[in-house]
Amino acid sequence: MVTLRGALALCALVLLGASTAEATPRRAHRAPRDRFGSTLTFGFSNGVGSPRGVLGGFLEFRPWAAVGVAVGAGLGGTFGGAVDATVLLSPFGGRGWRFDLTGSYSRNYSYMRLGLPDGRSLPMQSDWVSAGAALEFRNARGVMFRINGGRSFLRDPSAFGVLRPEELNVMQNYVPDIPGRNPVDAAANALQGGSFGVWYASVDVGFSFSL
Repeated sequence: MVTLRGALALCALVLLGASTAEATPRRAHRAPRDRFGSTLTFGFSNGVGSPRGVLGGFLEFRPWAAVGVAVGAGLGGTFGGAVDATVLLSPFGGRGWRFDLTGSYSRNYSYMRLGLPDGRSLPMQSDWVSAGAALEFRNARGVMFRINGGRSFLRDPSAFGVLRPEELNVMQNYVPDIPGRNPVDAAANALQGGSFGVWYASVDVGFSFSL
């Protein structure tokens, strides 16, 4: 038989236990930081035939982990220095890595005028459209490493059709000794017609900040 005194004592114990539980702070669990979404990345590129040339830099914004846009510029390359705009789509990946599909529009500016005494010359600038893929890694501190590969296509290959066949070998002597296809190769291609493309490969290293 429960007495009034016993009931009051039981209520006091329950209230005391509840107060003790509320007084004990709960440890907060921090959600892991998204290493890709809502980030701004500064970085450098090094490659052959890439939209940013041999050595360049870029600024990349990813509003979401699956979508990014970047602008960059670079030095070197057989067609001269370059500026580019790139879109990155990342269909899948994990916490610290993403697989990227890339598309770029770039413009190259030749360092020298490759011309003939009669006034004919190869274009001083050229526009390119590139498509490729990349594998990207980021650690917890925001350090980014990315391997890129793909193919770039000259938008107006016919603009390089200013040399005669017998002039091609002579003009090759004035092209800088840099790996990859060069403007004289584009001129030779223009004589045959069709598209003109180059394969490229590059490595990006940078640091990303959460926004």
